[in-house]
Amino acid sequence: MRLIIFTGKGGVGKTTVAAATAIRAAEMGQRTLLMGASASLSMSDLLGVDTGGSIVNVSENLDAIRIDALREVKERWGIVQDYIADLAVSRGMERLSAEEMIVFPGIEFMASMAYVYEAEAGGEYDLVVVDTSSVTDTLRLLRIQDTFGKYTDFMLEILKTSKGFGRSFAARMVGIPVPSDRLIATVEDVLLTMEAAAEIYEDPEKTSVRLVMGPDRLSGMEARRAYTQICFFNRPLDAVVVNSTYCEGEVDAKAVAKEFEPLKVLTAPHVPGGAGDLEGLSALGKAIYGKDRPDTLYNPESPLSFTETDDGMTMRLYLPFVGKEDVELFKSGDSGILIHMGDLKNRITLPKAYSGAKLTGADMEGGALVIRFRGG
Repeated sequence: MRLIIFTGKGGVGKTTVAAATAIRAAEMGQRTLLMGASASLSMSDLLGVDTGGSIVNVSENLDAIRIDALREVKERWGIVQDYIADLAVSRGMERLSAEEMIVFPGIEFMASMAYVYEAEAGGEYDLVVVDTSSVTDTLRLLRIQDTFGKYTDFMLEILKTSKGFGRSFAARMVGIPVPSDRLIATVEDVLLTMEAAAEIYEDPEKTSVRLVMGPDRLSGMEARRAYTQICFFNRPLDAVVVNSTYCEGEVDAKAVAKEFEPLKVLTAPHVPGGAGDLEGLSALGKAIYGKDRPDTLYNPESPLSFTETDDGMTMRLYLPFVGKEDVELFKSGDSGILIHMGDLKNRITLPKAYSGAKLTGADMEGGALVIRFRGG
């Protein structure tokens, strides 16, 4: 199964391009799921069906769903929500406010990961297309295992500890609810699902990100920043789509291709009146991909690579549009490198062969951060 995630700044037509991609794939015989990982209703408007809350069939080979965070919490993790609400109420909070505590920002990404895992495990789809609301949300989705996975793991340990404490006389006196075995099993299942889904998201042969930009200068500036940020977190970006669906004028595809090489540059041409229905989206999908299948993996290379030479070992992280002065490096124990770029931080775990190796130098070479090591 292939997973394609569309990202870009607001207003560039990500949903339109994602929908056109999904429709084109379905027309070419691929069983396709189009997933909206945001609260926007535009996907439903484009497809002409209500996609909120559950998977619905749109046309032959094409299903769609818009993630409804509140519904997902109630249906998937209702027992967790109930326990947190009971715990908060025992501390004097109103129940309605307590129930809202678990609907935290990013819960829709956890739900989308669950759907991706289920799609892979069930074998029902050849392609899943995910429409995200912004580059920031895409990065959160791609790194959710690093953040919410740790939070969930921490929560699980608290629940297991609380279960033993909850049986004590002191706990019963202050009214602390005792976590049930079913609750703990549910949280454990969430962790296992996220770990399995993370393996799909991190597999460059299965998952890639496509960056949608408009033909204007500001959109191009935002796209360059997004390209750099996605590479910074070592996520596979394989194509840029210049979307002129709602804008008249020619796109200088060669200039864009030169700026974003080695990425494939696709163009979505201007459609008078826009691509606002299935027929228009079908025509747009054909115009974007031509004879290519939409799930074509245009750039299978990972931004991060490690090589060994006679002189030592080298780590290379592709960081386009970045200067040496924009990056700071810190050794993180014997097995990691911590990289700062502006307000972004990323810890990269080194291969075992690099454990204990001495960092001997770093520089920007050919658009990449190159770090050299010796010994080990």
